[in-house]
Amino acid sequence: MTFYYGGRTFEADEFSSVYQAVDPASSVVVLPAFDPVSPYDDWDWSGVTLLETDSGFTVFAKLFNDTDDVYSFVMASLDEDGARSGDFDVVQDSTEVTSTDEDHEVVALSDGNYVLVYASSREGTAGDINIVAFDDSGATLATRTLTDHWLNSRDSDTANVVTQNDVLVSCVYNFEDDPDLQSPSQGFLQLHIIPIGDGGALGTSSTVDLYDNTTPTQTATQNEITNDKCILRALTGGGVVVLHETSDGTRTNQHVTFFDEDFAVTSTTQVAGSYISESNIACNANDDCVFVIEVGGPDAYVYFKSNPDGSDTFGPHPLTDQEYDEDPVVAAFDDGTFMIIAGEDDSIMSSTWLIGETGAVESNQLFMPLRSPGYGPRAAITTGPHTVKWLYRAYDVDELAVIDVHKNQLEITEAAGSFTVTNESAYAVETAVVLTGALADS
Repeated sequence: MTFYYGGRTFEADEFSSVYQAVDPASSVVVLPAFDPVSPYDDWDWSGVTLLETDSGFTVFAKLFNDTDDVYSFVMASLDEDGARSGDFDVVQDSTEVTSTDEDHEVVALSDGNYVLVYASSREGTAGDINIVAFDDSGATLATRTLTDHWLNSRDSDTANVVTQNDVLVSCVYNFEDDPDLQSPSQGFLQLHIIPIGDGGALGTSSTVDLYDNTTPTQTATQNEITNDKCILRALTGGGVVVLHETSDGTRTNQHVTFFDEDFAVTSTTQVAGSYISESNIACNANDDCVFVIEVGGPDAYVYFKSNPDGSDTFGPHPLTDQEYDEDPVVAAFDDGTFMIIAGEDDSIMSSTWLIGETGAVESNQLFMPLRSPGYGPRAAITTGPHTVKWLYRAYDVDELAVIDVHKNQLEITEAAGSFTVTNESAYAVETAVVLTGALADS
């Protein structure tokens, strides 16, 4: 018994592992690289956030119209496939957005409003953080500026979340008291906490220190250590989990710290690595979380798994010498498994890893969207029991696209004189089954 798929013939056990539950042609352009209407302006996108809604998705992004040399920040509704279902709504127009504004990220509130957090530059300082609450039409409801602060979000990281109690929590580097505001190194790595009230009202701020950079005293021959990076994820049970930098006085370390809804520490664990590069976190309904961190230098990334009390920590699991390590993102499924998706800048292929409940890799598969991914925004949103909606920037034309990536749920079971094929995935592919041999008594 053999199976014919993708131009090749496989035995039953081979076909179970080679079957690819991704339709390469199913990618949908979310943010095009050119205005589809004459005069076809050249568009470039950054600071992209993709949020799931009851009817599909909403995408937010900073738009650079290269033809007119103007910037704006816009939002648009998408259907379940990711296709834009209307015009762009302007949250900030060209008089409000500059070329130096960066690290835009949007979070959704329970009342249907949103909060935008981004970094801006200012003469005489390394920068400020701006917070803007706005409604579903893009109209501003409230604003706040954190002077002499910066964000450290990147293309796939999450530096801002909203808890189940509508509390905005941001990873910030606070250098208000640094003697050198233009090149700060003596600031505090903090959680900045703002309760959000009705109508987007911004409540009184509070902070939780993650690391005080005035604490270590370097020797005369030692490089100065500045720990200023963290990312976080909101927990279903309340509170947040934070991947953040710390130091033992001679080197930068990484810690995972879980906070309850009152921002008291539940557990903190040092994990492998020295500094936080491109990274991502996903947590399931039980608040089991998987963390992925791209490693600088060799083609590699590491991942590990933990839970709020720190008793169920696995890893780190290094995936080294892989050609698919760029900008890894991770998504959680209800059955306790996780999916990691990563690409490679000089390859047309991408890869998925299915991570089991014990943190071990259960399967690894390559796939190729019609638009191969390049550097840029990434996001992974779980949309079903086996499916992740993956957002990525296409390498060749710089457009943003989404594609459904499914877990390989195909299983072939062969017995004497019979076989069964089970596919629990939402995606199916046609294949031919070839039976060879002689039937008994015929």
